[in-house]
Amino acid sequence: MKKAEKLKPDLILMDIVLKGEGDGIDAVREIKNSFDIPIIYLTAYSDENTIKRAEITEPKHIEVQEYFTEMKNILENKIEGKNSALERVNKDLNTQIAKRIQVENQFHEKYEKLKKEVGNRKAEFEMSAEKMEAEIGDLKLKTDEATESSHEKEKLLKDVQSPFKRNMQRISSLTSLQSDYIGDQIMKS
Repeated sequence: MKKAEKLKPDLILMDIVLKGEGDGIDAVREIKNSFDIPIIYLTAYSDENTIKRAEITEPKHIEVQEYFTEMKNILENKIEGKNSALERVNKDLNTQIAKRIQVENQFHEKYEKLKKEVGNRKAEFEMSAEKMEAEIGDLKLKTDEATESSHEKEKLLKDVQSPFKRNMQRISSLTSLQSDYIGDQIMKS
């Protein structure tokens, strides 16, 4: 009754046997009192008493369910087949999901291993870089010391060269004078 009121259908297919109190015939009486909706009864009961009770409610038709029972069995078989197919699909999906989870776990393990290896290599690289920076610093210091030492040696060399040059010039001048003197003495003789 509540569904008829809510849905306001153009036609009602009513089973004579219903769950709960009363039956489909009682339900049709209530619906007919409030609504003008055509009714078709579907029933597996073809006894004369049930058919007469249903006819009192003036249905459009009463269909004995031999055909519907057969259809119900066909539909139930189809549903059972579909359920079996769905179970197989579900099993296949679960297998694929399990494989995917396994692959994802393997990927995660490899990722973590690579991440750790990259971290180790980064640490090694940083240590090598620090060592190289220290060596470069030492070489720069030694280069600066060598450059400073070289400048000091050049200054010392200049300091030594200047008097040496002057002495060489003096010796050269004296040798020249001596040569001139010896030449003059030879010429006088």
